[in-house]
Order: sequence, then C-alpha cells, then structure tokens
Amino acid sequence: MAINPFEKIRKTRSQYIPSGNFMPFKISNGIAIPNEIVNADYALTNSDIFSIVHRVSADVAACDLRTVNIQLKNLYKRPSKLINGYGFWETVVANLLLNGNAFVVIKRDDKGNPVSLENIPLSQIQIELLDCSIDLLYEVNYQDERGIVKVNSSNMLHFRIMPFNSQGALQYSGISPLTSLATELNTQELSNKLTLSTLKHAILPNVVLKSPAGLLSPEAKEKIRNEYETKLGGDNAGRVAVMDQSLDIQTIQINADVAKFLSNVSISQTQIAKAFSIDASYLDSSKGSQQSNIEQIRSLYADSLQSYMKPIESELEAKFDCDCNLDVTSAIDIDNQQFVDNISKLTTGTTPVVPPEKALIALQNKGVI
Repeated sequence: MAINPFEKIRKTRSQYIPSGNFMPFKISNGIAIPNEIVNADYALTNSDIFSIVHRVSADVAACDLRTVNIQLKNLYKRPSKLINGYGFWETVVANLLLNGNAFVVIKRDDKGNPVSLENIPLSQIQIELLDCSIDLLYEVNYQDERGIVKVNSSNMLHFRIMPFNSQGALQYSGISPLTSLATELNTQELSNKLTLSTLKHAILPNVVLKSPAGLLSPEAKEKIRNEYETKLGGDNAGRVAVMDQSLDIQTIQINADVAKFLSNVSISQTQIAKAFSIDASYLDSSKGSQQSNIEQIRSLYADSLQSYMKPIESELEAKFDCDCNLDVTSAIDIDNQQFVDNISKLTTGTTPVVPPEKALIALQNKGVI
C-alpha cells in the first residue's frame, strides 16, 4: 500500500522529524522551517570554530570561478552593489559551514537576465515541497517593505552540505557540521568554565602559615601575615626565607586530576577539526610546523576545501546550465610557488611534457614573469 508522507504532516500543527536527535529544519504544516541546533553566533565565540570557519570561508571566497558563461562570471565577481564579491561569497560559505545551508536569491531584469544576487539569512527562509514534488518553493521574509515573497527554485541558489533525510522538504536541506559537535561544544564550555573558575580563585592564598600557639585573635593573625609578607615580598622576593620554629609553612597546589583535565581540552580541538574535515594542524600552527612535507599539507587542505566548493559549483551549474569550476590554486597558492614547481617538473627530466616556450607562456599568463 502506498504511503503518503504528507498526510500525517498536514494534520499535525508542528512536527519534528527524529533522526539522530538533530535536524536543521522542522516540519510545520508541510513546510520546512529552520530549526537552530547550535546558535551560530555562540559557536563563533569558540576560537577553534571561528578559526576554521574564517579560514575555509575566506579561502573558498578567494577562488576564481572558471566558466564559459561570461554573464555568470561577471555576476560571481560583482554579485551585489552593497558588498564586494569576496565579502559576499565569504558570507555565503560561512553560512554554509555554520548552518549547513546558504540561500542566495537571483534577481533578474525584465528580460529574465540575472543582474544581481542577494544573500538571505537562514532565519528568513521557509521551504515548501509542492505536491508531487514538482518544485521547491522558498518563502522569503525580507523584514522590510518587500514583506514576504515566495521564490521558486529557479531563482534561488540553495547551497547544501550533506542533505540526507528522505522525508518531504527535509531531503532537500543540508546539515551543519555543528550538529556533530553538540556534545563536544558542551564539554568544552564546561571545561572553559572550570578554567575560568580556577583562575578566578587564584586569588586564594597559595601559602598557609600554621602557628602552634593555638587559637589566635584576628589582630595576631594579621600581624603574622604582615611580617611574613614583609620578609618575602617587595625587595625580598626570591631571597632565601629564614623562619623561626613558631610557624609551619605549607603551600597549596591545584589538584593533579583537575590540572590533567584542563590540559586535555585540546581533545575538543581535534574533534572540531574532524567535524569540518580539516586537518587539526590548521588549528594549531605548532602541530603544522612538525610536518616536513609542506606540499602534502597543502594538498590535504585543498582536498578538504572540495567539500565546500563542490556544493557551490554544482548549484551554479544546475541554475545557470553551464560548467563551473572554482580554482583553488588562486586561494592557497598566493605566491604561485606551487604553480612554478609544477611547471618546472613538467619541463625537466629526460622526457619533458611541456616544451620551454609553452612553459614561458604559461608563466607569463599567470603573471609570474
């Protein structure tokens, strides 16, 4: 018997679709509405997440778009009058990383030609899957005089990371890497609070003086404290302490288990890097400096960027009906050193692949010489 997946949904005012306890959208009256798993603004207060999101979004935004469609190429370079192309695409990729989805409305002129793009925040989007799955309808709440506008899929660039659900409009929405970090972020937040608490309580004394005289008056305690601080403070700091037998000196140290826990916070850094498919060395430069093969590191990072470049390339190809390719070398090979090395390898050896004259032209076209 055929099952209509929308029948139950339409009879329910608001229904969450369970799947691993985390979903980027919820279903309400058959419409997919954003369901924020981890607050993006809060996530960016985590230095590790900020580092990855900033690095990846900046590098993908720096990629040049290669396509025979000149109109699309110009649109990609100058998508809006309000912000430059680099800043525009950095915002798009950052939304993609933090929300798993990024929405860009294609604005067209009277003849239907695309003239500009507008980035739409996740909170202003609702997605509806029309009957018989004939199209996706995006309801955009511009929150200005334009009000609420319904945009069909042909005029909406919807970039996604790993869409996987099989129910309704959810199968067309992506999932943010942050959904896999809910537990790790909670653990790191608790460890950070413990660290701050430890630092705040560092004002507690790290030296205890015990007097065999028994119960002392507050005045006597203050006198002993002042004498001790005078002997070991100021100009006497660091000098050898000479005390009589009337005082027993003890020092207070942080519990070894607590200190070990605080030192293991870096475990969460590895988890964050893994969730975003980025090598952990990009979070900690000291780890990267231990690597001897710089070319291998660069290659691994370029492979990682493909996870976020392909959704953009594929969506542009689908909506503009042309081949698109983001040139990652323009982002990670700033000084053209990798390009020069590759040309050198192709023009040397017993059987060179590229003749010197063509290599010279390639270097000139690249602007190296």
